[in-house]
Amino acid sequence: FGGPAVQVDWPRNFRAPAVLEVPDCELEILWGERYQIDARDCVLRNEQLELTARARFVGNEGKPFVDVNVAAPRLALAELQDFWPESVIKPKVSDWLRRAIRAGTARNARFSLVGDMDEFPFAGGQGRLEASFDFTEGRLAYQPGWPEAEGVEARAHFVNTAMALEGSIGSMG
Repeated sequence: FGGPAVQVDWPRNFRAPAVLEVPDCELEILWGERYQIDARDCVLRNEQLELTARARFVGNEGKPFVDVNVAAPRLALAELQDFWPESVIKPKVSDWLRRAIRAGTARNARFSLVGDMDEFPFAGGQGRLEASFDFTEGRLAYQPGWPEAEGVEARAHFVNTAMALEGSIGSMG
């Protein structure tokens, strides 16, 4: 399936519908004792992002088992405020992301999520969430009343509940 203006409305996660160009995406749906949905060779893009994705969702007794892999050459992070996944990010974290990220682009982003979502965030190692990206041309308002950090360049790497961040700040005040 595909189209020039595919609307993704996911109110449990997104604060607003996303409208994406989907030039191509192969979708296979299997019904039976446990449903399975496979999306392969999917390209999704708009002004803020460009993604290549493959995803599998397998039904079970609770939340599904997922195997999702996404690559993104660019994401305009400050413009994605309506699309932080609300159902898996704590409200304090999503509020901080919306307030703090004033400008910046994530480049060379990779995201992988594999496991039973009943076990998320995989603190016991039953699944794996891994994400990494280069943050460039960033501007952050880390704390209200503090000067904004400008010229932020960083490499971020997340594994399950851990984060590593290495980079530099061009100017802070």
